[in-house]
Order: sequence, then structure tokens, then C-alpha cells
Amino acid sequence: MPSGRSYCAVRRWPGRPCTALTIFLLVFAGTASDARTRVDLGNNINLQDHNVIPNPSFEKGKDQPAHWSQKTHSGWKIVRYLWDTRVKHSGRRSVMIASYPPQKTCWGSWVTELEITGGIPWYFSAWGKIQKSTKSGLLGWIWNEGHSPVSFMSFGGDSDWSYSGKTVDMPEGTYTIRIGMEFRYSNGRAWADDVLVAPYFLKLIADMQALTDTFEGDSLPKNLARDIQAWQDKLDDLASRANKWRGKSADVLKQLNADANELKTSLVDLQNRVVLANLKKPIEVRFYDSLTSIYQQPAELPPSLFDEAIDIYALKGEVEAFQVALLAAKEDVSSITVDVKLPHGFEVETYRLDHVIYKTGQQAHGNLWPDVLAPAEKFKLTQGKVQPVWVDIKIPADKEAGVYEGMILVQRNGRLVHKEPLRVHVANYTLPRPTTMKVAMTTVPNYRVYHEENEKEKIKKIGIERVRLLSDHQLRSFVKYQKVDFTLELFKIMREEYGFTALGTEGQKPDDWKKLYDIAVEEGWNEGLYYNVWDEAPGDGAVPKYAAFKKAYPQARALLVLSSHRTAIRPYKDVVDIWCPDTTNLSLDTEFHDSREHRWWYFCTSGMITNPLQWRMSTGVGAWKHNRNGFFYYCAIAGSGRYNFKDGQWSITDDGGNGGVAYPDPRSDIHLYPALRLKHVRDGVEDWELMNIAKENLSPSAYNELMTDVKKLSQVEFDNPEAYEKAIRQVRSKAFELLQKTE
Repeated sequence: MPSGRSYCAVRRWPGRPCTALTIFLLVFAGTASDARTRVDLGNNINLQDHNVIPNPSFEKGKDQPAHWSQKTHSGWKIVRYLWDTRVKHSGRRSVMIASYPPQKTCWGSWVTELEITGGIPWYFSAWGKIQKSTKSGLLGWIWNEGHSPVSFMSFGGDSDWSYSGKTVDMPEGTYTIRIGMEFRYSNGRAWADDVLVAPYFLKLIADMQALTDTFEGDSLPKNLARDIQAWQDKLDDLASRANKWRGKSADVLKQLNADANELKTSLVDLQNRVVLANLKKPIEVRFYDSLTSIYQQPAELPPSLFDEAIDIYALKGEVEAFQVALLAAKEDVSSITVDVKLPHGFEVETYRLDHVIYKTGQQAHGNLWPDVLAPAEKFKLTQGKVQPVWVDIKIPADKEAGVYEGMILVQRNGRLVHKEPLRVHVANYTLPRPTTMKVAMTTVPNYRVYHEENEKEKIKKIGIERVRLLSDHQLRSFVKYQKVDFTLELFKIMREEYGFTALGTEGQKPDDWKKLYDIAVEEGWNEGLYYNVWDEAPGDGAVPKYAAFKKAYPQARALLVLSSHRTAIRPYKDVVDIWCPDTTNLSLDTEFHDSREHRWWYFCTSGMITNPLQWRMSTGVGAWKHNRNGFFYYCAIAGSGRYNFKDGQWSITDDGGNGGVAYPDPRSDIHLYPALRLKHVRDGVEDWELMNIAKENLSPSAYNELMTDVKKLSQVEFDNPEAYEKAIRQVRSKAFELLQKTE
């Protein structure tokens, strides 16, 4: 069984999220004698004292909880409500929503209203519990008239009481919002309790106050100890003012929020200074698997995941990755190399993982996100900034099963800085190539489709580079807006060099499409040819177009992307071959979608740069859990104008730039750098294939044991990267453990 473990800071609690504030507390305990806490306990922030939700624990009321009402959206004869005295998280009561009979789905909610002052972020949270649910789950929603609803809580599957919370930026003004604890298109039973709504600055202050236990010791420089004390004094003053926030104007609340964020920023600086002051080596070297997001701040760098050696578990033909994090404590360091030594046959690719400036509402991680994978032959370390290195190891498809020993060498100017043993565990199962999991991404191979004839060869090279980049990562390019000859050339590369049989296109001129189809039929590769005939047509207005397409091109497959805007889907049942619902549309008619032969996910998002593991979940174990056998993404490579590279720093200017999974090489407009998210899509596909191999080779009891871990994924919160990391690692570990027993 894989031996790598997920530990948090120095206390080593497996699987616990490592927040910056937690690390600060653990590092500081017993280190700063001059920074003794002087906290007036009367200023301590207790979030429950500031909760603006009426009757948040459902304790008050006569026939039903005061201030809360029931609202049924669908399933009037099925949905049940209960003010429960037997099941509760705290106090004497909770609220329950259930479907009866339990296997049927309903949509009901407990709803309340409250007045809120906007212009600042607010914190929303609740506790939830679910039993015997197989569809959708319990959600917490915020409705504000004129604005899109926002989800702040999500639970699914069978789960005991769990906590979920989210910070939400509320627009300017004073208004009434509705809060709903919803059982949306779900079955089984769900409970909610202890709902909380409070200004986010209060939660931020409360989190920082958790650090104000006594700081003792004498190992830190005196100037740093003095700065710690000054920070604590400012926190005391802010807490005193924040405790009196009720009834204050919007401007006062904005100032409290600004002051809290300023203190948080200075706290991060103190954290980093403490970490650097305590490092004993000029260059700190730590190792992680591919699931851990490594940020630039020293205080956010967790301990090495591995103990005695880096252990990699992989199928034959699979690409598995690990990461090296480097940190120069005292000064800049140049001419750093990371080399991997393995027996003959293994292919190794090494990348420098660069951070991208991408601004979010919460200013998390200093707005710096790991994403660009640049060449890493030799690079420089900047003092005080963590530098991750990503290493891909491709296992030969004909390699014998077993354990292969290797070594990682970190060198400076050719002199050894650190060496670490590496073990690659190769399973006696082979990853299929091409993969049976179909993953397609829309690719416009060039943005000057019918222009710039004098640069035709250059444009051709750009197109081929883009298609090859995706193909190397198990992805089929959905070729869009191209002339037929160029499309044929790209399809030939994907068929003959990568073995892909599912080849898609959209936006072809009618004559070009007919020529493409006729050639496919003549050459005999038409079986996998599919076409997005009518993207996002309202209602059933596109059915005649699909029917006409099927009649004219009977040997091609029609693909339909389904977002929440398209609700009338059953009329398409005889004219669509490949169904691509997004998660919202899927929940509208899960039974129908699951009955289709080819079931793909459809994604049209901003790219999730802040949580790349969502990509891995969506194409991997999450897709397996929801019985998906494909994945379709709307934009593989965004316009290069949305990316900015200046003075060695990448930045993304808008959400559109976040949508692409590759970056333009600043040295050449032909080549591309892969994004971290692209690696996670590839790894997700390989996770899916691992599950497929497990299903084919494990006994029914062993496979059911594995699916127990898979079902736990329904408890993962959408905005919780640490939970994704833990869940994926657990499923892969279990799969390899069970497969090893069959060898």
C-alpha cells in the first residue's frame, strides 16, 4: 500500500487542512519570549454572539421553528418536513427534509429572511447530515433579488454531521436576502442545524485571536519579537472596535473589513519571517505528490509528504508525477538543477512550476496561484519565495511489474545540495492507449483562421503544436472553425500517432463538413466522427436540425452540450448520440441521462485555477462515481492576449484567460507551456482508467470496498482543495492495495 501520508505542520494529523493561521500558531509556540500576549478577554470575538440568522439552531417556536418556513419546489406528494427532536447537532432540535418513498427525488427547503448590509464580504456556514441519499444532496443557498443565487454549503451521500462554510462578497446596499437549506432533486433524508451568518471580518479576527496564546522562547530575533507584539496590540484594538459593529454605517463596516485584511497581510509577513528565521539549511528541500498545491509563501509550505523515500504507484504506460519544493532562506541562489535517475526505459520530464497573479475576492495566497509549467533545465531561487518543481515519470507499457529504485539529485552549480531515494511501484496492469475515457477540449488551432496567408506555414505549426500538446495529455482536440484540409491533417495525427478514434468538430462550413464526412466514410474512420450540430439551442427548437443531420450523415455521431439553460432534452432522444450535460442539467433529469449509452460531462467554466484538483475530480474518480464516460470542455487554449508576462512574472487579466489550459511560450508564439490544470486533467483520466481496471479485475466484495471510498467523495466541499486531495489520494491508495492482492 502507498506509504505517503498527508500531514499538517509539525503535529502530524493525517488529512487535516493546513491553513496559514494554523501553521503560524504551531511555529510560534515556544519561540518568542518578548512577544507575550496581552489580550483583554472581553474583546474576544465569539461568532455566535454576532450571528444575524434568526433562530439559527431551530430551538425556538411552537408548531414549527420560529422565523423559518417550508418551500416545496417539486415533488409535492413526495417531500416531507420535520422539526426533529431526535437528530440534532447541538441543542434540542434540528430541521429535516426527506423524500417518501426514499428512492424518489424531491426538491424542498427550509427558508428564512434577514436584512443585511452589503459592500463587505459575509461568512455563511451550517452543519448538515444525510442518510440514504444517492442523488444530489443538501445545499445552502443565498437569494438576493436581481442577483444570481450563491451556494455556501454542499453535502451529499451518506454522511454524519459535517461542517461547511463560505465567504461571499455581498453587493452594496441594505436589503433583505433569503437563506434556504435545500434538498434539491435529492432522495433519502437530510438534516440542517446551527446556521451562521456574520460579517467576514469577525471570523477573520476570531481566527487570528486563536493565535494569541502565550508565545514563549528565545530563538527569534528581538526585532521580530517586537513586531509580533505590535501586531497583537493592533489585533486587540481591532477586536474591541469590531465587537461594536452592530448599528454602524456601511463605511464603518468597510473600514473594519479593510483593517482586518491589513492585519491578515501583516500576519502573513510575520509568518514568513518566522519560518525563514528558523530554517537551518541555506536551501530547504521538501517532496510531495502531484495532488498538493504548493504556494509561494514560506509559511504555507507543509512538511514533506514522504518519509524514507518518494513512493510512486503507477500502471504500466501511465504517467505519474511528484513535486519538489525549494526555498532559499538567506539569499538568492542561481544555477539550480533537479535531476531524476531511474533505470533504462523510464521517461522523465521536469518543469519549473511558476505562480500566476490571478486576483480573487479574498486575496488568498497573495493572489499567486501555481499553474505555469516552464522548462526547468537550470533555474534561480529567489530568497524567501518557494519554488516548486513538477516531475513527470512515464512508465513504459512493456515494463515488468515490480519496484524500481531511483534517486533525485538537487544540485547547485553541479554540486550536490540534496539527494532523495525514489521508488516506482509498477502494477501488473496496463493503461489502455488510447484511453477508454473520452476527454475532448475545444481547440481553435489558430486565431487567424482564414487570414494572413503569407504566414500559412507558421499558422500550421501553431495548430499542430496545440493539438499535440493536448494529445500528449490524453486529450482529443475538438477542432473548431478550420478548413477541411487542415482538419483532416490534424485528425490524421490524432488517429495514427495517438490512436484516437473519437474525433469531433464544430463550425465547419457546409461544403467542408460534407467533404470531411465523405472522406471519413471512404477511408473507414467515420465511426468516431462526431459533430456539435446546434450549440445551446433554446427548448426543442434544434430537434429538426439534429434529425436532418442524422438523415444526411447517418454514419456520424451527433453531440449535444447541455447546460442549465437547456431543459427540454427528451425530444432529442432519437437524434443525439453523445450527451454532455453540465452538473445542473444532469440533476434536472438524472435518470434519463444515465440511460444514455455515451454520457459525458460538459464544462464551460472559468478554469478553476484556484482549485486545480476540481479538474482531476471531474475527469477522474468523480466522473466514475457519476457514471460518466467522457468529458467535454469548451476552451482548451484561450487567447494569448489575456496572459501577461513581464519581468519574469505571469498574470491573468480576466476570467477568460483563466479558461485555457496552456500558456504561450514568451520565447516563441508557436510553442506552449502546459498549465498545472492540464496535468490534472491527464491524471484524472488515468484515475478513471484505474477504476475501470479495478472493476474488471477485483472480486465483487473488493470492488464494493473500493466504492465505499469513492462514495465518500460526495462529502467533498466544492471549495475545499484539501478535501479533494485527501479523497483522491485515499481512492488511489485503496485501488492499488486491492489490485496488488490480485497479482
